[in-house]
Amino acid sequence: MSFIDTHTGMPAGYTARSATWTTNSQAELLNDLCSGKEAKFTRFTWLSRKYRETFMEGCTQAFYVVKDYAETLLFEKLTDAERGVMLTIQRKTLRYNKLMETISRKTFYLGHCERDGTLKLNAMGNVMLPPGVANCSAVSKGVNGLLAKGLISRMECSHADRQEKVYSAGHLEVIVPRFANEAIGYLYEKIGDCPEARVIHEGLCRELATTFAFVAQENSF
Repeated sequence: MSFIDTHTGMPAGYTARSATWTTNSQAELLNDLCSGKEAKFTRFTWLSRKYRETFMEGCTQAFYVVKDYAETLLFEKLTDAERGVMLTIQRKTLRYNKLMETISRKTFYLGHCERDGTLKLNAMGNVMLPPGVANCSAVSKGVNGLLAKGLISRMECSHADRQEKVYSAGHLEVIVPRFANEAIGYLYEKIGDCPEARVIHEGLCRELATTFAFVAQENSF
């Protein structure tokens, strides 16, 4: 089906977040779809309660398909800086059932630190996020290299005064259509090509087309 047919003991990222923590509308939508949490799906007026669980299952399967693809990107021909940046992005996204996340420049070369500068540990006593690269210069080289190779995407946070950027675990023009195709394919497989399935299909495509307008233009949905 083509898209055009239209372990910590805390919640993911909890210890790093505050009331002002933000990503952007693209990250919020994609991560909500990946969350597996019913409360995140009640926002979709085109998704009936009857098929909510089935659609959620499809989205969960779609996340793991995209996750599997994203993990293979580490086998690309990468520089040390590119690999370190990619590892940091994946550590901040995929392990928490996310495909996008806000990451500060310092996080790439300092890791996830306590206020005293020591690396934060999770509930099992393991480092939550070690440094991925040696210094700030390596961050620029790694990020720019991955962007040039079309392996990740980078976007602004919703708040213009934030220093962090929002990064994706793969290039959005690859992972967004792939996620949608997998999720909708699962839905059709489970409930058939019925009017209800088409309503959900069209609703998801509209949601993605509105939120990811630049991806929609490239993929004609």
